[in-house]
Amino acid sequence: MKGKRRREGRSGAGSSSQGVGAADGRALERQALELGLAGEMKAARELLEEALVLVPLQPAARLLLADCHAAEGRVALAYDLYRNVAFDAECPWRVLAAAVERLGRLGAAADAVQACQAQVSRDPGHHEAHFAIAFYGRRLGRSAEAVLPHVRQAFELAPEVPLYRITLACLLDACGEQEEARELLREVPMDAVQCRCCLRRMATILQRALTPDRPAAETPPGNGPA
Repeated sequence: MKGKRRREGRSGAGSSSQGVGAADGRALERQALELGLAGEMKAARELLEEALVLVPLQPAARLLLADCHAAEGRVALAYDLYRNVAFDAECPWRVLAAAVERLGRLGAAADAVQACQAQVSRDPGHHEAHFAIAFYGRRLGRSAEAVLPHVRQAFELAPEVPLYRITLACLLDACGEQEEARELLREVPMDAVQCRCCLRRMATILQRALTPDRPAAETPPGNGPA
């Protein structure tokens, strides 16, 4: 109903785009984003399609339009828009990362990797993009050895992120570097780790010092690229 009332209010002022300026297009974008947050995807899509006649959509609006198409079953359209956002060099990382995550959900891990590689080429110090390259690289079947440099880079850029340290330790363990893996984990404060899977992987690596024949720690796809 909210979306209907908003649209009715606007239609009373005339629905023709003739003489309507960019400010009106941006106002439509803002209204659509509010509707998207409220879960009114159909109404949001209709407003965005009107806005698109007036102005090029901003990245957050394009992401929402993709979400609207996905919600209504138009997966191919959604994919094209997600990819458009993910490869937009001017896109803020928060929005770009969301588009990358959606691509991953659609099974387009190769596109996700490429988008993050492009981000790293623009900003080599972007630790989240480095980690994402490893994460989606593992989904593509790349080896622990192949993705380890990206996780190491993420960790060196942001050593305060426990996930990077734990994931790096798991990869090192898988590559046969058990001592370095254990050293990394000894510096992790246990109260900083809330994820049970991470705690289990940490315990596996540390216990291998006592039982060397124990299998290397494994990392489920949803928690890191090991």
